[in-house]
Amino acid sequence: MVAPPDSDGARSRAAHIALVLFVGLYIVVFLLKLLSLAEIPSGDSALVNVAVYGTLLLLGAVAFHRELARAIRRVVARRGRAALILIAGLIGVIAATMLGGWLAAVLLEATGLWGTPLQNDLIIGRATKAISPFVLIPIGGVIGPLAEELMFRQFLIGLIGRRAPTWAAVVVSGILFGMLHMSALTLPEAINVIPHACTGIAFGALYVASGRNLCYSSTIHVFNNLTGLLAPVL
Repeated sequence: MVAPPDSDGARSRAAHIALVLFVGLYIVVFLLKLLSLAEIPSGDSALVNVAVYGTLLLLGAVAFHRELARAIRRVVARRGRAALILIAGLIGVIAATMLGGWLAAVLLEATGLWGTPLQNDLIIGRATKAISPFVLIPIGGVIGPLAEELMFRQFLIGLIGRRAPTWAAVVVSGILFGMLHMSALTLPEAINVIPHACTGIAFGALYVASGRNLCYSSTIHVFNNLTGLLAPVL
C-alpha cells in the first residue's frame, strides 16, 4: 500500500484509493512503458492515450485535492507575491537547464559521444509529425506535465522526505524525473538526460521553497512543454 505523503491527518478513503491507482497507473504507463504516445499516431489509439493520460490527471487531482485546493487559495490570496515567485522560478529553471546542458555537452565531448541524440527527443520529434496537434498539445503540453508534477514533486518529495532530508528528496526526485526520459540504460542516454534531471531538481527546489505549492512548478512545467511543442507543430 502506498503511504500518503504531505497529508493533513488521515487522508479520505477515496483519496487514498485514487493515490494508489495514480501511482500504479503511472508506473505501468511510464516506467514499464506499456503505452507509448509515439507509437499511437491516430484513430482509436489516440483516443486511448487521451483517456489514459486524462485518467492519470484525474486520479492525481482526487488523491491530492486538499493540497491542491490549499495551494490555489494561497496563490489567489497573494497574487502579487505569486507572480514574483513565478518569475524567479522560471529564471531558476532556465538557469538549471542551461547548466545541465553545458555539463552534458562537456561529458559528451570528453567521452567521444558528441552528436549522439537523446532518443526521447527523437521520439517527440516524430510524434509532432505523426500525431494530430489536437491530441499532442493537450497531452504533451498540459496533461503530461501536470501528471509529472503530481508524481515527482507532490508525491515523491513527500514520500522520500519522510525518511531523508528535504534536499535529498528534491535531488532524488529530480534524478528520477531525468531518468524517466531515458529510453535505455546506456552512457549516451545517461549523459543526455542530465539537463532534464537538473530541470527536475529546479522544479523540486521551487516546490519546496514556495511552501510545497505545486502551482508554481506546474505552471512553469506546462509553459516549458507548450513552447517546446508549439514551435515544431506551428
